[in-house]
Amino acid sequence: MMNLKNKNILIAGAAGGIGSALSQQLNAASANLALHGLTQEELQTVRESLKPGDNKIETIVLDLMNDNAGPQLVAQARDLLGGLDMVINLAGMQTFKALDDLSAAQIDMQIALNLTVPIHINQAAASIFMQQKSGTIVNIGSTFGTIGFAQFSVYSASKFGLRGFTEALRREMQGSGVEVLYIAPRATQTALNSSAMYAMAEETKMNIDTPSDVAAHIIRAIEKQKKNTYIGFPEKFFCKVNALFPSLVDKALAGQNKIASSYAKSS
Repeated sequence: MMNLKNKNILIAGAAGGIGSALSQQLNAASANLALHGLTQEELQTVRESLKPGDNKIETIVLDLMNDNAGPQLVAQARDLLGGLDMVINLAGMQTFKALDDLSAAQIDMQIALNLTVPIHINQAAASIFMQQKSGTIVNIGSTFGTIGFAQFSVYSASKFGLRGFTEALRREMQGSGVEVLYIAPRATQTALNSSAMYAMAEETKMNIDTPSDVAAHIIRAIEKQKKNTYIGFPEKFFCKVNALFPSLVDKALAGQNKIASSYAKSS
């Protein structure tokens, strides 16, 4: 079991729902944290929610869509904390719309924030970790990165890509001392979700977890250094079924797809 006390950890996307909850729980474990967000105001809110302790808490304001943002973020975290042991990639975005209703900008931003930016962060972190022959990269994916859901086509594509990238990087890092973990939450109560998405979820009886529950799963997976973690039943079961018998999942989701389509038009 990994002891998180005094570990130097960067959380990319710390001001989001899961990020805030994860920051609180890692702080309670006495980890040293570099919290990343888009504005100082939102990071200050997260910081004020943390109980005071002997561990370091630093904040980094950075727009991840800027050129060279990934390496800048990792370098700043290392400098502020005096070293780096772990990077957790949480930053991202989601749209609940039919593909035909997405603008080119919405498509490009989802792919960038959910896939391209994490790859840049992984590259910068892996370079440091290989030199010190230790370190953990944690990529937060989604159930939608194993099962493609209608009205979430680009989001699913980006998370499928992140899952494949994580698998490949893990194999590339084998024997280097660098651990690469993939954790896939199911639907979670965060600001990423639109009111239309919540209405659809209620009608289809979709399971939705709290950020606190997801954060607890993430920490357990990190402590156990579990390579792949899928959160929630029956979602984790359907991920396995989809890999073997996708046509069965097609049939199971047919009714939900029709409902989702009606709500997505108002999103």
